[in-house]
Amino acid sequence: KEHQLHRMSSQLAKLKARGGASNSNYHEAAADEAKISLLSAEVAKVKRQLTSTRLAKRKCEEELEQSKKQSSEAAADVARMDQEVSKLKQVVIDARMDKENA
Repeated sequence: KEHQLHRMSSQLAKLKARGGASNSNYHEAAADEAKISLLSAEVAKVKRQLTSTRLAKRKCEEELEQSKKQSSEAAADVARMDQEVSKLKQVVIDARMDKENA
């Protein structure tokens, strides 16, 4: 899209420069004005699309970072829970040993 925008902006600048030169033909000048109008509208459209794409990309990047953060927090929670499970297993083993020895 950026390449397309650059190309259209270049075409628009050439048309505007040609329109500034003395046009001997009224119909040619009117056609140039119509082209300028169309290209200007197309340039504005592509700029809006690029802005929308950039905003969507930024939003996705923010969501990805949030997901990574949540994932690392979840991994830490799992590690803590694994430690708690290991402690509880040891308590059960110790309780069985105490029961057998009693």
